[in-house]
Amino acid sequence: MARRQSPGGPPKTCYNGSFVIPLFLKKARHSTRNLAQSNESVAVPSKGGARPWLRRGPSTQLLLALFSLLVVNAGAGDSEEVSRFDVGGHEGTASSGGTYATGAGGEGSRGAPIQIGGQDAPTLCESEETFDVLFVGNSYTHYFEMPQLLAGMAESAGCSLNAQLVAPGGSSLAAHAKSAETLSAIGAQDWDAVVLQNFSQLPSQPVEDVRSKSFPHVRTLVDAIVENDPNTSLYFYVTWGRRDGDSEYCKTQNLVCSFEGHTAALQRGYSLYADEFQGTLVNVGATWSQVKRSRGAPFSHRDLYGPDGSHPSLIGSYLAASVFFASFFKASPEGLSYPQGLSEASARYIQRLAGNRPLSGV
Repeated sequence: MARRQSPGGPPKTCYNGSFVIPLFLKKARHSTRNLAQSNESVAVPSKGGARPWLRRGPSTQLLLALFSLLVVNAGAGDSEEVSRFDVGGHEGTASSGGTYATGAGGEGSRGAPIQIGGQDAPTLCESEETFDVLFVGNSYTHYFEMPQLLAGMAESAGCSLNAQLVAPGGSSLAAHAKSAETLSAIGAQDWDAVVLQNFSQLPSQPVEDVRSKSFPHVRTLVDAIVENDPNTSLYFYVTWGRRDGDSEYCKTQNLVCSFEGHTAALQRGYSLYADEFQGTLVNVGATWSQVKRSRGAPFSHRDLYGPDGSHPSLIGSYLAASVFFASFFKASPEGLSYPQGLSEASARYIQRLAGNRPLSGV
C-alpha cells in the first residue's frame, strides 16, 4: 500500500512498477474496470480486450479504418496533421455504443489503449509502492480509457499506478452520492487519491445554485472518502467548456455562451468545491484554453473534441491524462508513452503543455 498523505496534498513518494490488477477482476495488464454498471455500459471484455465480433481480417480492418477516418475528420478542426495521424483509440468503458471501436489506438470499445514511445523516458519513481486512485465521474473520465492512458504513462516512467473508475455515462455527483456501487467502490480499499468529476454543466451554474444544489452531494461523497481513510487525498477534475458554449444554459446565463465563458464558469464552480472540501484542482480545462490561444500547437482547439463538441477526442483524453500525471507525480510527463494513433508531434506538445502547468493544477 502506498505511503499516505493528508487530504488534498501531493503524494510524498513516487512509485515504481507497473499497472496493478484491478480489485474485483484479474484482467489483462493495463486493465481498468468500471465498478458501476449502467444501461450505457458495455459487457466486460474477454481477456484480449476485443469483442469476438471485432476479430477481423485485413479487408475488414481496412474498411473499418477508413470509416474511423471519415467519422473523426467530420469533427476535426483545420489541422492537416490531425486528419492524417491523430485518429486512433476508442470511446472507452461505458461509452454509448462504442462507436469509435475501430481506431488504431484500441482493440475494441473496452480494449486497453496501445501505448507507444517512452523507450527513453526518464525514471521518475524509485519506490516500489503503488499509487491507488479511484476516479468517480462519467464519460468525460472514461472516454478513450483516460485512466488507462495515465497508467501507461506512469509505467513508462517506472511508476506503479492502480486506477479504478466508477464512471457511467451521464452521471452527476448527485447520482454517485446515491449510488450503492459508488459508495462500495470508495470503501473497497484505502485509496491514495479519489478524483471527483461532476456532470459537465452543473459546476458552471450560478454560485448560489452550486452551493445549494451540488454541495450536499459532494459532502456525502467526501464524508464517505474520509470515513474510509482520512489520509486519502481529494482531487477535483476541472473539465472544459463546450466547444461552442453551453447552448442550453446560454438562454439564462450569458457567461456560458462561449467556450471561454463556459470554461471560466466551470473553473469557478470547481474552485468552490475545492475551497469548501479542501481538495486539489486538476485543471484540465485550463490547458484546453491554452490550446485555443496557442499559435504553435500541431492541432486545433476543435481537435480536442469529438464530433459532438462536448466529449474529448483521443487528443483531449491524452491531454487530460497528462495533466493528471503531472498533478499526481509532481513531474513533467515529457518523454513518456502515448497512445498509438496519436502523432508524436501532438504527444510531445501535449506533454510539454501539461508539464508547464503549475504543480497545484490551478
